[in-house]
Amino acid sequence: MLHDAHSTMKCSKVTDACFEPTSAEHPRPCPAREAGKLGCACDTPACEQHCKRVTPRDPEARFIHYTGRNQEGEKDPKRERIVHGYRSYAHTLVDDDLHTYWVAYSNVRPANTDERVIFPADFTHLRQRLPQLPISELVADAALGYTACLELVYPAGAIPIIDIRSSPGDQDAATCLLRGYDAAGHPLCPHGFPLYFNGLDYQRLRATWVCRQRCASSPEAQVTAECPYRDPQRSCGMTQHVTTAFKPDGSSHARLARLFAGGSPTWKARYGSRRNATESRNGQIEALELKRIWSYGLAGATADIACADLLINLHTLGRLANQASALPD
Repeated sequence: MLHDAHSTMKCSKVTDACFEPTSAEHPRPCPAREAGKLGCACDTPACEQHCKRVTPRDPEARFIHYTGRNQEGEKDPKRERIVHGYRSYAHTLVDDDLHTYWVAYSNVRPANTDERVIFPADFTHLRQRLPQLPISELVADAALGYTACLELVYPAGAIPIIDIRSSPGDQDAATCLLRGYDAAGHPLCPHGFPLYFNGLDYQRLRATWVCRQRCASSPEAQVTAECPYRDPQRSCGMTQHVTTAFKPDGSSHARLARLFAGGSPTWKARYGSRRNATESRNGQIEALELKRIWSYGLAGATADIACADLLINLHTLGRLANQASALPD
């Protein structure tokens, strides 16, 4: 969740260098002027210790233009925002038995921090603090669709229900055939036909995909007549097992490999219900008027968010206690 800093932004191009002292021998660079903006020459006494256009009480706050979508090139006008401040990153545990969720851990970083920096450190910290916690599924949007994030999920014994991140080449048939996956993460046979999802081995965390000889019923049946998988004695035809990826060209495609078929009813049911927990947490944070941080600085923002998440957990605990006490003896 993105949060506005308590300070008001004076420049959108602020970097760490803007807070360093300047002198004639060591002039301070100006990212704004380098980008063709007005910026600041930093040649006045007001700029000696730090640029006068920074917000010294929120030195870690950064600017970001959030398009409302974590897919490259896509926008959601209803959620699009310009933020100068921070982002809170919460790990919520969905409790299916009690039909609720708990905020297990949250962290606050500058708004422009990449998930590839946030998630590995936070997920490792969570597992160290709760080593006995079984994680059956990990749900996230496409922002975690990078190998640096995905490679941590499988060793934890969790099924990654992470939206597939788009990339150039996804709409090119030759590229898809070479890498062995279409844009939706469905494995392809050597002729380019998507395979059918045939179930998941929960013990091995391995999905099975089969072709079911679908090429035999296509207009290209004559072209594929010599396919070695066109065996009437083996109706499943080609079989591929997928964990982090299968490697038709000797490379790994973790970005596209999933244990549940993307877009399937199973995927949608799990992704939607568990993402609702995050949206609910963010809604409660907004209800506490923390779209804008109460305090100055990253330390203050971290304390504000930690307090809010604790209140959310206590509210959930109180609600469950009231419901339990209302049950008949």
